Amino acid sequence: MSALNTGRSGQPTQKPGGRGGRDVTGTSARRAVRLAITGAAPLFAWEAFSIFYYGSAVPITAYAKALAPGIATGSLIEQGCRYVAYTATHDPATVAVTAAGITVALLRGVIE
Repeated sequence: MSALNTGRSGQPTQKPGGRGGRDVTGTSARRAVRLAITGAAPLFAWEAFSIFYYGSAVPITAYAKALAPGIATGSLIEQGCRYVAYTATHDPATVAVTAAGITVALLRGVIE
């Protein structure tokens, strides 16, 4: 069978790639957008609730940690390194799962 279907006029009804306006996965652009919106709906719902209830889309602790008024950047980095070291010694499952995730991403080419 040919990749091109012909209608009554004998003219091709699909584009020469045989996909008829679809991408390589076979999903139309409209369907892909619909799926993306559906997948992001919980995020949008949470952000709307967060803004209404808490008055901020980002947790206040994130502002406190990111901006940290009066604390030197070197001290924040040092404390972050302590946290990573503590996690590595007291929670080896976290280290193993993180390492496995990074390895899978590297093997699949997600991270270059």
